[in-house]
Amino acid sequence: MAVRILGTPLSHHKQSVLVAVLLLVLALWCSKRNIMPITKTKQDWSVGAEVRCGFLKLRVTGIRAVFDGLPDIYELESLDGHVHYEFIPHNGVQRVDHRG
Repeated sequence: MAVRILGTPLSHHKQSVLVAVLLLVLALWCSKRNIMPITKTKQDWSVGAEVRCGFLKLRVTGIRAVFDGLPDIYELESLDGHVHYEFIPHNGVQRVDHRG
């Protein structure tokens, strides 16, 4: 089957290049859609910022994007640095035990 663009047939090599470019564009588009940072809030969720989650006042220590279609995971700690938490939007805050 010959692929034609504007009526001009493409060679096998050009068809392969076209498919590769389209797959790359699709992969980039999908990866951008899976990144879900917190944007619709009055709080600053950047690393080092202090945020409130319910009645807890915590410091953001890291942000992980897993690219699984779910929102990003925010690593938080208490202001004194002794208790660690993970926050996933719509799933809530969960205490993380670092006893290895």
